[in-house]
Amino acid sequence: MRKVKHVRIRRRAEAVKERRTSIAAAARTSALLRRMSG
Repeated sequence: MRKVKHVRIRRRAEAVKERRTSIAAAARTSALLRRMSG
């Protein structure tokens, strides 16, 4: 049971990291697009 909980927490942390990285990448791409269009 403990192992299962540990895995769930770990997966959740990984998902959060992926979301943060994706958000950062989106912000970078949007900034680049603004520079190109501007």
